[in-house]
Amino acid sequence: MTYRNIFNLTDNMAQSITNIINANEDKQYVCAVLNASIPEHKETVFSSPYNDNFGGPSWSGAELEIFNKKYGRYIEEIIPEEKISFIAVMEQQKYEQFLNSKFKNEQSIKRSVLQMSELATGYAGMFDCNIFYSRFPYLLPFFKHLDEFRTKTGRVTVDDEVLIDAEKIALSSTECGDETER
Repeated sequence: MTYRNIFNLTDNMAQSITNIINANEDKQYVCAVLNASIPEHKETVFSSPYNDNFGGPSWSGAELEIFNKKYGRYIEEIIPEEKISFIAVMEQQKYEQFLNSKFKNEQSIKRSVLQMSELATGYAGMFDCNIFYSRFPYLLPFFKHLDEFRTKTGRVTVDDEVLIDAEKIALSSTECGDETER
């Protein structure tokens, strides 16, 4: 299995990305995994006694709609605390502001992340480095070096020394990234 362009964002990798971006931009940025929580809350949800998971009849959409109108109902349900994560690059002050924010729902989290970030994407443990290239093309040499290391060694993980070398290469490079080069 190949993991080309797919990475886990460790603290050291985030710091290297931050260093490269800050060396190339006029503002101070932070690259980080943003974790936000939606507190336990009550929500009105639609409940239907129809359940096709256990061999119920196969009804058409129109038949199901009639059934739900007759027998379905809205109920208040307690939704447990939910966690949501993003990889984001944002200005330092906006990052600190985000860390001190409280959110009521997923939409408010997403809205805040998108408004405050230069770049943001959902994060579930791995990310595709291609997301960085349109806004930060000078990161190409960094990720290219990491992929070359992983290809040579057959390893998925990247040592801190390799991150440092990749950061030095990116900082000394004048190459502007292009996804077609990958």
